[in-house]
Amino acid sequence: MLSVYMPGDALDYILMREEKTSISSTHYEHQKTLLAQRLGYDKPLFYFSVKSLAEYGWQQYFPSTQQQKSYNHLLRNYGCGSEVSTFYKKINAARTAIATSFTTATDTSIKHTAALAANCLYQIETQVNLRKNDSILHSFNTYAATLKLTALANSILHSYNEMQTNKSSWKKWVPVIQFNAQNRFHDWFFGTHKNNGIIHLNLGQSLYTGRSIGSLLKEKIFWSLLLTILAILIAFISGIFISMWLTYTRSKLASRIINIITVIFYSLPVYFAGTALLYFFSNPDFLQIFPSSGVMPIGGFSSDVSLTEKFLGTLPYLILPLICYTYSLWAFVQRTSASLISAEIKKPYALMAQAKGLTKKEVVIRHIFPNIIAPFVALLANMFPAVIGGSVIIESLFSIPGMGLELIHATTTRNYPFISAVILITGLITMLLYLLNEWIQHFIDPRTKTVQS
Repeated sequence: MLSVYMPGDALDYILMREEKTSISSTHYEHQKTLLAQRLGYDKPLFYFSVKSLAEYGWQQYFPSTQQQKSYNHLLRNYGCGSEVSTFYKKINAARTAIATSFTTATDTSIKHTAALAANCLYQIETQVNLRKNDSILHSFNTYAATLKLTALANSILHSYNEMQTNKSSWKKWVPVIQFNAQNRFHDWFFGTHKNNGIIHLNLGQSLYTGRSIGSLLKEKIFWSLLLTILAILIAFISGIFISMWLTYTRSKLASRIINIITVIFYSLPVYFAGTALLYFFSNPDFLQIFPSSGVMPIGGFSSDVSLTEKFLGTLPYLILPLICYTYSLWAFVQRTSASLISAEIKKPYALMAQAKGLTKKEVVIRHIFPNIIAPFVALLANMFPAVIGGSVIIESLFSIPGMGLELIHATTTRNYPFISAVILITGLITMLLYLLNEWIQHFIDPRTKTVQS
């Protein structure tokens, strides 16, 4: 879907990368058509599509977007697929002949005539209500005679007259459902005889580098998942612990300070926080405590370095990005847990526990804490996509070689297969987290269990 409806053409990028072909090349359209047939890009998008009766059964692939629009325009307005197809074949033959005349001509006047003929050809194929005596057709015949293409011009005129004779405009108002056994979704999901599909864990190839997207994701996903998991763990543990501490200590000063910090963290944009951290703690003119980019020293670690030394060498690179990942998430967890604890502490079971002589600390830890875990497990599945979304900004700020930074590169280079793969994987992980949440809730919350007779 992305490669079809987003700007740019995936085949252009593949041709320029693999074939080293320029868009202005004479044989570019022919090479693009062959590539589309090889990759299946000339097939319909899905198993069925809603078309007008005029288009039914006459859809064709054209390498140029403008040619595709012009052909569909003629097909809808004339409603005679056989005649329109013949007419457009002759138009393409004339286009090729005029382009050949332009490139081989040495006389400037011939080149000028070929350019005027190409312009007339464009108007002929895009305008629907031309007549035989129209000035554009007359001009094209004149230019074609100069280029010695009179026979081709006459065949175009004949095909055009055939379209006018067999015109059935009413067909464009009749909707039909066209079923497509061979389609791009089927090839992407199940694969073809040449390539495996997504069901075989084949995510395709990068349009920018030609590498397998699966291997690219294996290389990039580690740092994104590491920082995401660490941020969620730190935010959950510290946020819930601070809320519990504030509850049983009853310190008004500490509560006000934490509330102010929470509001600031929750409203602070991540790009501003990241830039401020880099300025204050990675700036030679201020405090250069932490590295400003990357996840390891330039050149990497030598082969004789132990795992402990690699960990200690990598840790300073992760401090600032981890702060950016964690602070807003921590603020959300702290405020949510504080609200849940304050609601639970007023319930009868908590008041009864205090009446029995338990301290507030014991009530919070032994009775309230188990009851607030279930809602937080439910929040975990919602937090993961938000943290992954924030990784795009954070990884670009700190040059972390993760999925977020690669996603920015894919967006700027229009590498749609990689973008689709990231969306697919993020969605699958989120769905798995929702299922895991339901399973965990069943065990930690007795109220969700079915009462058996």
